[in-house]
Amino acid sequence: MAGRGGESGTAYRDLQHHDPVRQADDMLARALDHCLRHQQEDGGWRAPPDPRVMETALACLALSREATPAARHAVRRARQWLRTARPQTHHPLAQYAETLLAGLACGTADGHGPAAEAFTGPVFAPRLRLLAVLRACAERIAPDAAAREPVTAAGLRTLRAGLRTAVDGACRSRLKSWALVDLLAEHALVERYFGDAQDAEAAARRLADLQAPDGSFYGNVLSTSLALLALHAVVPTGTSRYRARGYLLTAQHPDGTWRFLNTDVWDTQLTVRAFRGEPDFEVQGLPRALDFLLAAQRPDGGWPCRQGLESDNDTTAAVLIALAGLPEAADAARHALRHLAEQQTGAGLWSTWQAAGDPPAPDVVAHAVTALDRYRGRHRVPTGAARRWLGAYTGRAGSGGDGWAASWYRGAPYAVCEIAPALPAGHRAVRAELTRLAASRRPDGGWDHGPDTGSLPSATGLALAALSRAAGPGNGTRMALAYLASAQRADGSWPGSPEMYGPRPLLSHSPAQTLAFTALGLTAVRDALRGPRRGAHR
Repeated sequence: MAGRGGESGTAYRDLQHHDPVRQADDMLARALDHCLRHQQEDGGWRAPPDPRVMETALACLALSREATPAARHAVRRARQWLRTARPQTHHPLAQYAETLLAGLACGTADGHGPAAEAFTGPVFAPRLRLLAVLRACAERIAPDAAAREPVTAAGLRTLRAGLRTAVDGACRSRLKSWALVDLLAEHALVERYFGDAQDAEAAARRLADLQAPDGSFYGNVLSTSLALLALHAVVPTGTSRYRARGYLLTAQHPDGTWRFLNTDVWDTQLTVRAFRGEPDFEVQGLPRALDFLLAAQRPDGGWPCRQGLESDNDTTAAVLIALAGLPEAADAARHALRHLAEQQTGAGLWSTWQAAGDPPAPDVVAHAVTALDRYRGRHRVPTGAARRWLGAYTGRAGSGGDGWAASWYRGAPYAVCEIAPALPAGHRAVRAELTRLAASRRPDGGWDHGPDTGSLPSATGLALAALSRAAGPGNGTRMALAYLASAQRADGSWPGSPEMYGPRPLLSHSPAQTLAFTALGLTAVRDALRGPRRGAHR
């Protein structure tokens, strides 16, 4: 097994006999050095996620309609990357979406796909609608795509009616920023497909009003690409089209790909949470990170996952957890607690987004409860209903055989690490899930996010954090530390795999998140053996 400095074989086995505290300290020191080297000037952590088919295919598809030398060059580079890229396979809808988009971008789509009724619910509906629009409009969007019509006439009429209803409803209810962009772009494309120029142009005008000064739509390559398709089709001479095209051309990476948006606020709070209490971080990293997070707070008191977006409840609660106990953050915390109180539903729960119809998620509800627990005495937000809801969810999930699952990250380690703190330590479902998690350790000492991933440092760190907090280091801790030591790179980082959902059911991978999750486990093991450092809030 390859590892830091090329260690393998006997060296890997020898690592199992090292003092675990010294071993964890050594890995943490190297990880912290990597962390501090990559802190941005504004105090945050901001790195593009790994490339995937979704963004590159949709941006390529949009630019394939732009008859400029720069666009043609960008398309050639993107297609070269797409020819060897592999779609995600952890979920059939993710696989279908990436396969279809790559086919449309490269002119090889066959129009076939899974039955829509196989994927029901509010999470999948927007993805299915997008794919249906692109399939229906394929000939007009990408002339070199297959000529067969993949959507029936009745299906097209239903799609059109559904989009009209959704656009009308968007005027009366809140949608995520980029969700509104997607909806208007899809509406414009379908109305043009049916020849209704008036409605198509009205949607395009509303779309243009949402464009940022840099030409993007909320910094989201997916939404910007979809908007460019609509603007090109409906108002080809408008300046919004040229600005969107310019943004995509400048956003392409040297390898020919485009990337999902970075989540700088989310990544920064995770980093703070992972390294608070480490002396060098307290001096060199935390003050500037705190400045970044305070500056990123929205006027409503919440925090967005990325600067420039609207607040979301998951990030707001997570930042509160990360900053708990910091006097400098007292005013910000007061505003954020008021925001969480305002966002609580009539059922005593929290959804992720400030959007009508967004369902509550167990990890989001757990983060809100944990945050409120950290600030006990500073608010009057009731949490009893949320705890009962979490208890019912964890009981069902555990007895169902599959175990707990989070809505925003793949795999049991994250779900257990983040949901368990919101429930009593002696809760029967917590005990059962911790036992299940301990038993799922792989032969090499690590944990995985799914049967197709193999052991991963981030999953191992999250599992170690959950288990160490609950019962202290277990019998397999030395082996897990040996696995992490062997996997740590020379620069102090660890390799990762797509694990964060966005947009669901697709996954993305952020190197900053892998580092933070792995460090969480190391600090939890070390603190359980030696006692936590002063200032640690995890």
